[in-house]
Amino acid sequence: MSEKIINSKCMGRYQLGWTMDDLKKEIYGDYTEESLENHYTLTTENLKFWILKEREVISQIMAFGSYSGKFLECIGIGNNMLDLSRIGVRYNKEDYVYTLQDYPGICFELEDIEEWNELTAPIEYISIFNV
Repeated sequence: MSEKIINSKCMGRYQLGWTMDDLKKEIYGDYTEESLENHYTLTTENLKFWILKEREVISQIMAFGSYSGKFLECIGIGNNMLDLSRIGVRYNKEDYVYTLQDYPGICFELEDIEEWNELTAPIEYISIFNV
């Protein structure tokens, strides 16, 4: 069974709102840490975390690569927008990011492939965030 992706809440066992210390206690494997203007980021093999400097809590988590977690138990990395439409999920396109009308706090970015088609291009990134 794959890990659950829940909009505005969690990516598997990793929760929005955790502190950096909470995250470092739970993270598996190697990671890189970077300091940006308003955030720290921690990046693992398949996940990236944004930690607000001001509040020192996770504000966004992004899945990519071979992450196997699923949103609504069926949508993950490699699925496409047609798969979302088939299960009745409505979406909006904002630049290159796809948000879901009925599920705030989650978005998708599609892989830039040859013969690109919005409906069939594979999902490359899934992010959850606070709303």
